[in-house]
Formats: sequence, structure tokens, C-alpha cells
Amino acid sequence: MKTQQIYGTWKSPFTAEVLSQTIGLSEPRWDKQKNILVWREQRDGRGTLVGTDFSGNCPRILTFGQDVRARVGYGGGHFSVSNGVVVFVGNGGKIYRQNLDGGAAIAITPGFGQCASPQISPDGKKVVYVYEFEGESGLAMVSLDGKSWPQKLVTGDDFYIDPRWSADGNWLCWICWNHPNMPWDGSFLQMVSVSGKQLCSDLSREVQTIAGGKYVSVIQPEFSPGNDYLVYISDASGWYNLYLYDLKTRNHKAIAQEDAEYGGPAWVLGMRSYDWMNEGQQLAAIKNVQGFSSLQIIDVATGNKSLHPLIEEHYTHFESINVSSQGKAVLLASRYDTPVQLITVSLNEEESNLQILQRSANEQIPAENYAKPECLQPKNEKGQMIYGLFYPPQNPDFESKGNPPLIVQVHGGPTSQALPVWKGDIQFFTSRGYAYLDVNYRGSSGYGRHYRDLLTEQWGISDVEDAVFMASYLIQEKRVDPQRIVIKGSSAGGYTVLQALVNHPTFFRAGICSYGISNLFNLVQDTHKFEQHYTDSLIGVLPEAAGVFHERSPIFFADQIERPLILFQGAEDKVVPINQSDAISASLAKRQVPHEYHVFAEEGHGWRKQDTIAKYYKAISNFLEKYVIFLT
Repeated sequence: MKTQQIYGTWKSPFTAEVLSQTIGLSEPRWDKQKNILVWREQRDGRGTLVGTDFSGNCPRILTFGQDVRARVGYGGGHFSVSNGVVVFVGNGGKIYRQNLDGGAAIAITPGFGQCASPQISPDGKKVVYVYEFEGESGLAMVSLDGKSWPQKLVTGDDFYIDPRWSADGNWLCWICWNHPNMPWDGSFLQMVSVSGKQLCSDLSREVQTIAGGKYVSVIQPEFSPGNDYLVYISDASGWYNLYLYDLKTRNHKAIAQEDAEYGGPAWVLGMRSYDWMNEGQQLAAIKNVQGFSSLQIIDVATGNKSLHPLIEEHYTHFESINVSSQGKAVLLASRYDTPVQLITVSLNEEESNLQILQRSANEQIPAENYAKPECLQPKNEKGQMIYGLFYPPQNPDFESKGNPPLIVQVHGGPTSQALPVWKGDIQFFTSRGYAYLDVNYRGSSGYGRHYRDLLTEQWGISDVEDAVFMASYLIQEKRVDPQRIVIKGSSAGGYTVLQALVNHPTFFRAGICSYGISNLFNLVQDTHKFEQHYTDSLIGVLPEAAGVFHERSPIFFADQIERPLILFQGAEDKVVPINQSDAISASLAKRQVPHEYHVFAEEGHGWRKQDTIAKYYKAISNFLEKYVIFLT
């Protein structure tokens, strides 16, 4: 028999302590010569490389005393591995060389600027990498032994990511773009010959542009093992599809052109949603249809696709695929009731031989405690379809009368996507008796370029409208309590929270805002280089759009916020500095609007430390009980 108890007060196995102890898993990479697998784990805010050679011994830590973490933009591109050697970005932002069979890590670059995406040359003598120093970005090269001073290879564009060597070491390619574009607005795939060039060569004048443009986004280039092709992902068709560039004929060919996404916005470096297999005859690619992933095997010559037979039975989301020389894929995989797992799976056998190498979180909580997502796609009054994932309350031990309170989650970016993956955040609330709505408002990725571009010059309007519309839809369907609607978001999502409380002061019962943007003028002046001109497309170009910036900055209309609000901020946030949250808190305090303000020392744009995460969830739980559940 279930116990009758008020929504929001159910006892849950998803405690703040449980959620704080998750492991961040990222960038699994094969050493294809030695058949060794290396990946990055983040524990309590510190990055570590772990490796295994599948000899029967347990995986071992490779980087003692190092914090493996690249800091260009939002990070990513932390390391690469080849022929028994791993190169990684570690302490002091330097690139280090580490032999997989033991020994100390050796710095091969000096400690200035920021580095990312180090890539070892096929001959094992050089490392090319992305650098940022004093506002300049580019590609640089250094010898693997660290005995030479790094030399610039290519500069001149505002941003560079994902350098790649051809298999014979004669070519380099990369992705670049310039302000005011973001990489999903328009970017370029470029290539240059390095055959016979000296380490100190400046190759900027010899660069060839292969694909992309000011209004076409290209991402994730990879040369084929036989030096015949260069594959890349482009949204020229309106969707992120795969294309093949023949290095001999210079012809381009679409090899997976359909209304689906084979990649996503390049928020971080080191993203991989496909890889070569079978000596360059096929590709193993992750296909995203409205947030649900599948693993496709694509024949390069014919373009024929086949679905991998077993893996989709266990998971709904995959990322970071990499294929070994033996045809075994490593991926990060998840489902709403399965925390992210590091898995390997055979691609060439009838049975997948699925093996789980690492788990990111506690999997001892029984399946009946998990809320299952429902896909929503109602049409608004303009006939536009809006997307979202709805999670009803779920707990095998409790039930309540009436309709539950609702938390409306607004994802960040705003060019991100709510996915049907394991999220401790969601289960924390649903297991306590809250319904949870993850909104993919206009501007979200995953639904093609047209949907993504619907937020152009509409940020602060369309995202707010869609959050309200989706919540209203659930109210109309009598699935949630209209008096207990909470809006929640971080960063760009936090901005939407503030805008929603300004423009709809009585619709939401309360707000939860983490490092949210309150002043768009200050954002442009203070944010990091990557997003310095993001508002050009989302809002307008200054100074001409100053009136719009004022109109859509919540700080200038904060006197319209009347419902309780809880604010969270990292003291070291470089993306949305603390002055943004300080200003809102001061305004609420002046007018005695019920609110809480939590500042976490030594945290930046998001929480990394276990203690911070535990405090965050405990504070939210207490806040909601006080201001939403018991309506004080």
C-alpha cells in the first residue's frame, strides 16, 4: 500500500549526497596502435585520465597529481593518445606528455595562455594544438619531446577547434570561424599541406577552405585511414548531415542526408558523433531524431545505412564515439533510468558483446523510482510545434491527491537541447512528488537549423512564451496544479527565468535561477571571448539595438518580480560574472521580496565540487517546501 502524503514531501532515495557523488565521464579515446583505451573522469571538480589495456587488470589512473582540463571556451579537447603516449592539458594550462607504460608526466609547452585539442602526428614526433593567448587564437605546433619552443602554424581567424592530421601526416585540417558568428551560425573547414614543412613554418597563406561559410555550419572533420577522404558534418541542408570530400577529385558528396542530426552545436571542443571503421569503408555514426539516439553503420561507397542491432535496446542517448582498429566502438551511453555509462560494443559481429567499463553514478536505486519521459509536441496559437519532455511524479511508496506541482526547466545555451537521458536533477524532484517539464523552446538544437534560428533576435521573448505555453498546455490537460508552477534554469536558462518572472509576474509560483543573466549590457562587456558577440544574433547589434537590450534586461524591470526567487552564483564565474546575480538580489532585498542568495566560493560557471552540489539541492528542497508546497 502506498502512503498518502503531500506532493513535494515524499521521501526519496535520490538524496543531495547521492547526486553530489557522480563521476563526470568524457572523451573516451583508443590508442589504435596499442589497443589501449583512455578516458577522462571528473571527480569533485578534478579531471583525471584513466586507461585500460583489456588484459584482465583493472583500469588504472594515468595522471596522478594533475588536473586534466582544457580551458579554451567552455573546455573539451582535453587530451589525445597514440602509439603508447598520451598528451593532455594539465596543471598550469600546459600540455604534458605521459607514457602509458609508466613514468612521470613531462611538460612540452610553457605555462602561458590556454591550450586544447593536442593531436600527435602520425610519425609520433610533433603535436599540433589550439591555443589562446592575449585575445589571439590559432594553431600551434611543438615537438613531442618538448625540446623545441612552440611555433604558430595558422592564425588570423577568431576561433579554431578540432585540428586533425591525415593518416600519412601530409595534411592538417581544422574548423574556424569569426565574430559575430557562433560556430553553429557559420564556420569553415580548412586544410593545409604540411608535407616537408619545417616545424616553424607559418602556413596561414597556404590554407585551403574546403566547406562551410558565413551562413553554413561545419563541424567534426576526420580524414579517412587510407588518405582518400575527409568526412565532415554540415548543416547546409538544414540539418547536421554527413558529407564526404574526395581528396583526389575535390568533389563533395552527401552520405547521410535526411531530416535528422548527426552532430550538434560545437559548445565544446573534442566532440565526436561518428568515426571511421573497417579501414575507411564504413562509418559508425550517432543519429539524433528529436533527442533520441541510434547507432548507424553507413557504407561510404553507397550511402546505405543499417541500424546497429542490439545497443538501442539498452539506451536512448549516445555520444563521444571512437572506434578501435579491431572494430570495437567505445561510447558514452545513457537512458532516463540509466546513468551515463562508458561502454564498448563490437561493430563487426552479429552480437554486440556489450561491456560496461565505468558507471557515472549510483545504479542501486530500483527502476520503479524513476520517472519516464513523455514526448510533448503541441502546436502554439501560431501553428508552430513546440517540443518538450514531461516527467510525472514517480515514487513506489507514496501517492497524493489532486494534481502535482510542476517544475518548468529551461535549458541553457540557449542553443542546447533537453534530452531523454539520466538526469539526477529530474529524478530528485519527481521522486519527491513534483512533475517536471524539460522544454525545448524555439532556438533549441536537435530539430534542424530552421527551428534553431527561430530565436534570432527573439531571445527573452520566444523562450519565455514557450515556457509559459508548455506549462499552460499541461494545466489545460489537467496534469499539474496551476497554483504551484515553478520555473528553473541556469545561465541562459536563468535569464529566461528572470524574464518570465518579470513578464508573467503571477503565472509562476516561484523561480530557481542559477548564474542567470540580468543585465545584457554587462554581459556583452564582461563575458568571455567565445560569447562576446552571441547577443548580436539573439538580441541585436549595439549600439543600434540599445533600446532592445534595455527592454529585455530583467534588472531594469526587477520591480515587477513579486514571487519568491532563489539565486545561485559561482564566485569565479567568467561567463556570467557575479555582478549579474548581485544586482537582482539587491533589488529584491530593497523591496523585501522573499528570496535567497547563495554564492559558492571557488566555483565558476556550474558546480564541480561535491559539497557545492549537495548544498545546492538541499537549499532548493527547503526553498520549495517553504514557498511552493505550503504556499507561505
